[in-house]
Amino acid sequence: MIQWHSTLFSLSQELVDRGVIRDMQFSPNGRWLATCNEDWKAVLWRVDSDYQVSAYRVLVRPAEANVVSHLQVAWSPDNRWLLTRTDRNIKVWATETGSLFNTLAASKDVRVAFWLQNCKHYVSVNRRAVDIVDFRTNIIVPIEVPFGMQTLWASPAHDDQHVWILLSPDEETPAAMRTPNALVLCNIANRVYVAQTPVPRTTSRISLTMTAFGTHYMLVLHGGYSSPELWKVKISGNQIRITEDHSFRLDDDQERAFKGPLRVGGAQNQYVLCASSRDPQSEVDQVHIWDRPTGMFLKTEKIDARVMAWSPSPSGPLMLASANGTRIGIWTTHRFPEPELYQQSLNSSDPPVYLVGPPS
Repeated sequence: MIQWHSTLFSLSQELVDRGVIRDMQFSPNGRWLATCNEDWKAVLWRVDSDYQVSAYRVLVRPAEANVVSHLQVAWSPDNRWLLTRTDRNIKVWATETGSLFNTLAASKDVRVAFWLQNCKHYVSVNRRAVDIVDFRTNIIVPIEVPFGMQTLWASPAHDDQHVWILLSPDEETPAAMRTPNALVLCNIANRVYVAQTPVPRTTSRISLTMTAFGTHYMLVLHGGYSSPELWKVKISGNQIRITEDHSFRLDDDQERAFKGPLRVGGAQNQYVLCASSRDPQSEVDQVHIWDRPTGMFLKTEKIDARVMAWSPSPSGPLMLASANGTRIGIWTTHRFPEPELYQQSLNSSDPPVYLVGPPS
């Protein structure tokens, strides 16, 4: 029988940044970790062949030192470019040299930015519009939000011709006139809303989209005490049909506030990870892991982190980076067994096999 060791994740490294970290992200190939902080820096960290992490370059323009606050980092799918979003602009940096390639003045209400798969454009999402930006020329193609609505979040779709947009009623709209939240599929080329459907008002984040056998799937975070969910999305004409494939629940009865981030990791996005706290006002103190295809709960780890990143690399150990203040923790673990193997092992009378070694 397979049993989970109580210390499945082990802290393999502790690093220190010079400012309070606001965001971090591993590159798609797992070779790089990018962090940004509340002061004026974004930092590139290199992951070597032994999965040790070391500082590589500090990304900063001297004229902006102590002036801007970095809020987000985002890697291009080909690992060549790093996007940093500050409260004043969006910058694109070359990974290998750490040199600044381009800068775009940004609105202060930008919610999120992400790359399209073509590695030529990124998407900047603000309250009133979703902007498609050519990172080499800074040419912007805006997609305006319908009157009376505002953008909550956006996410890449199944191809570079579309994006998913999560809309909610504008705060200035009278309560009696507010419509439900809406999930919209937008065609980038002609800036037309192809299809849309109402969604629960609690929906706050669309964390991932994927396609398998012609069906679209979404990982959705509602916030509060609601469990993260995997949605199955079918598009027919101008209609979107959403069904809950399964939710990611805990095995015990304790109430946890799922605050995110909500991440996937492992080969073919096998695992789902989400952080939680005791209540919505508390800081994150636990990380939960599930099998994505089945929703099967695998493990809870006590990790005190305000910011997290999970390496999407399909090889090597699973790597988790956590940050609280200026301190960074690098956590590694052996890979989990296949869900079928784990389930079969529960009824086995064989001696237990520990994934990380027997308890000490």
